[in-house]
Amino acid sequence: MNIHVNFDHPLNNLCYVMSEALYYSWGKKHGLRPYRASLERCPDVRGGHISHWWLQDRNGKVYDLTAGQFDVEFPYHLGKPAGFLTKYPSRRCKELMKALDDARF
Repeated sequence: MNIHVNFDHPLNNLCYVMSEALYYSWGKKHGLRPYRASLERCPDVRGGHISHWWLQDRNGKVYDLTAGQFDVEFPYHLGKPAGFLTKYPSRRCKELMKALDDARF
């Protein structure tokens, strides 16, 4: 399956940090887990390889805040549960969560 990434999409390259922020702000207390898929044969990507992150519940419901960057539905069935790269929210995650808190009405 070829996945075409829209590099001009504002959500491009944000799947990790947005999944992490959603997890620490809401997902963890609702039983969601981080998932990751690595795909090859992506002609739009240098090296032909992408990794994509999202959250999923125990029933298989997908929570992907950056799904709009792809031209077709992402093949979530290829994903596997994955831990984040750090045990606590990363610097980028904290910055995103602060910006969201500051923007609340």
